[in-house]
Amino acid sequence: MCVLMFVLQTQNGTVTAGNASPVTDGAAALVLASREAAVRYNLPILAVIRGQADANQAPEWFTTTPSLAAPKVCVCVSVCVCVYV
Repeated sequence: MCVLMFVLQTQNGTVTAGNASPVTDGAAALVLASREAAVRYNLPILAVIRGQADANQAPEWFTTTPSLAAPKVCVCVSVCVCVYV
Protein backbone atom coordinates (compact mmCIF):
# COMPACT_ATOMS: atom_id res chain seq x y z
CA MET A 1 0.00 0.00 0.00
CA CYS A 2 2.98 2.27 0.28
CA VAL A 3 2.93 2.85 -3.51
CA LEU A 4 -0.70 4.02 -3.64
CA MET A 5 -1.27 7.71 -4.19
CA PHE A 6 -2.93 9.35 -1.19
CA VAL A 7 -6.21 11.19 -1.56
CA LEU A 8 -6.24 12.77 1.87
CA GLN A 9 -3.40 13.49 4.23
CA THR A 10 -4.00 14.46 7.85
CA GLN A 11 -1.95 14.73 11.01
CA ASN A 12 -2.98 11.15 11.83
CA GLY A 13 -1.96 9.60 8.50
CA THR A 14 -3.12 9.28 4.92
CA VAL A 15 -6.15 7.84 3.15
CA THR A 16 -5.55 5.76 0.03
CA ALA A 17 -7.67 3.41 -2.09
CA GLY A 18 -6.22 0.56 -0.04
CA ASN A 19 -7.21 1.79 3.42
CA ALA A 20 -10.29 3.97 2.80
CA SER A 21 -12.88 1.31 3.63
CA PRO A 22 -13.03 2.01 7.39
CA VAL A 23 -13.48 5.70 6.64
CA THR A 24 -16.31 5.32 4.12
CA ASP A 25 -18.23 2.23 5.29
CA GLY A 26 -21.72 3.13 6.35
CA ALA A 27 -21.73 6.51 4.64
CA ALA A 28 -25.25 6.14 3.28
CA ALA A 29 -28.79 6.57 4.50
CA LEU A 30 -32.16 5.40 3.24
CA VAL A 31 -35.57 6.61 4.32
CA LEU A 32 -38.48 4.22 3.71
CA ALA A 33 -42.10 5.19 4.04
CA SER A 34 -45.44 3.71 3.10
CA ARG A 35 -47.30 5.23 0.18
CA GLU A 36 -49.85 6.56 2.68
CA ALA A 37 -47.14 8.35 4.71
CA ALA A 38 -45.60 9.83 1.57
CA VAL A 39 -48.95 11.25 0.52
CA ARG A 40 -49.77 12.49 4.04
CA TYR A 41 -46.45 14.33 4.41
CA ASN A 42 -46.25 15.44 0.78
CA LEU A 43 -43.06 13.45 0.11
CA PRO A 44 -42.02 12.55 -3.42
CA ILE A 45 -42.19 8.84 -4.26
CA LEU A 46 -38.79 8.20 -5.82
CA ALA A 47 -38.91 4.41 -5.99
CA VAL A 48 -41.15 1.44 -5.32
CA ILE A 49 -39.87 -1.79 -3.78
CA ARG A 50 -41.38 -4.63 -5.80
CA GLY A 51 -39.64 -7.54 -4.12
CA GLN A 52 -36.67 -8.73 -2.13
CA ALA A 53 -34.42 -11.75 -1.84
CA ASP A 54 -31.41 -12.76 0.17
CA ALA A 55 -28.55 -15.19 -0.11
CA ASN A 56 -25.57 -16.26 1.92
CA GLN A 57 -22.34 -18.13 1.53
CA ALA A 58 -18.96 -18.51 3.20
CA PRO A 59 -17.51 -15.22 4.54
CA GLU A 60 -14.56 -15.24 2.14
CA TRP A 61 -17.05 -15.03 -0.76
CA PHE A 62 -19.15 -12.16 0.66
CA THR A 63 -18.40 -9.86 -2.28
CA THR A 64 -20.06 -12.25 -4.74
CA THR A 65 -23.20 -12.93 -2.69
CA PRO A 66 -25.33 -10.29 -4.50
CA SER A 67 -24.89 -12.36 -7.67
CA LEU A 68 -26.77 -15.17 -5.90
CA ALA A 69 -29.58 -12.93 -4.63
CA ALA A 70 -30.18 -11.05 -7.91
CA PRO A 71 -31.65 -14.00 -9.85
CA LYS A 72 -33.90 -14.82 -6.87
CA VAL A 73 -35.41 -11.35 -6.76
CA CYS A 74 -35.91 -11.38 -10.54
CA VAL A 75 -38.03 -14.53 -10.15
CA CYS A 76 -39.87 -12.91 -7.24
CA VAL A 77 -40.95 -9.94 -9.38
CA SER A 78 -41.34 -11.92 -12.62
CA VAL A 79 -38.48 -10.26 -14.46
CA CYS A 80 -36.46 -12.17 -17.05
CA VAL A 81 -32.80 -11.20 -17.20
CA CYS A 82 -30.84 -12.61 -20.12
CA VAL A 83 -27.07 -12.58 -19.89
CA TYR A 84 -25.00 -13.15 -23.00
CA VAL A 85 -21.49 -14.35 -22.33
